[in-house]
Amino acid sequence: MKTLHFVSIFVLLLALHAGCGSAASAPESEVPTLASIAEAETARLMEAGARRVDLLVLDLRGGEAIAQAHHGPRGPVPLASTIKPLTLAAALRAGFDANAVLSGEGGRWDVPGGALEDWRPVESMSVADAIAHSSNIGVAKVAEAVGVSEVVSSLGQLGLGESLTEADWVERGLHLASHGFDGEPLALAQAYARVLRGRWLPPEETDLLKAMLEGAVERGTGDAAQIEGLAVGGKTGTARIEDGIGAWFIGAVPMHDPELLIAVYAEVDEGNGGSVAAPAFRRVVLQACDAGLLQGCSTSSL
Repeated sequence: MKTLHFVSIFVLLLALHAGCGSAASAPESEVPTLASIAEAETARLMEAGARRVDLLVLDLRGGEAIAQAHHGPRGPVPLASTIKPLTLAAALRAGFDANAVLSGEGGRWDVPGGALEDWRPVESMSVADAIAHSSNIGVAKVAEAVGVSEVVSSLGQLGLGESLTEADWVERGLHLASHGFDGEPLALAQAYARVLRGRWLPPEETDLLKAMLEGAVERGTGDAAQIEGLAVGGKTGTARIEDGIGAWFIGAVPMHDPELLIAVYAEVDEGNGGSVAAPAFRRVVLQACDAGLLQGCSTSSL
């Protein structure tokens, strides 16, 4: 009987030890990563009714993709107004004066391929306002100033527009340069990463573009991505697709010395880049801060 009693105690101690070990190790498997945060946000958007979601996170210090979450159909998507900063980058590379005053044409401009229109009609605007308020006309004026061929060449160097023909650019060049064409989400993210890492433009022009992207969040269409205490810069995009809306936000944090680039694309019934994708970007950044995955920030410090 004593032997059985000692054996029972020994078995009980082993069970308790095993239980303590598994309890101690369980939280380790639950530590958030950028990949798990991206997957969770993608699932959240799908549960809210999205039919397709792409969420990419790139390390701007090293250049590699950290997370690539995807739900729904695959293939190219309309890049919409996310192309605008890259058109401006092409113009800056060609020597365009970022202090130029652009004509707003009162909100409508007849060009080859059909009229360009703005949701916010003005007679004139700064280049920074053209980016902040996503002006089709303003960015088309920039493309016209340097020549559509210059924009085509630069976007090609960034890995975009390869499926477009010369005829496409001749017929609709100002449209394509201002409110986009179809492309892969990863190709767009990589193009932004190349520019924001300072590998494509001189430092002064890179900083200028960063400031304009920050302005788009501070006072423009990307204001839903704002995070108090953290410099956020980025660009919205909205495209009408066959069965709804393609909503974009692509941005970087912290904008003065970007560490992460996050791109969100969602196909939804209604809304736009500012109301759908920008809040998703914000949630991902806040979770990354809370998990200590973004240097110099935490939700307690924001």
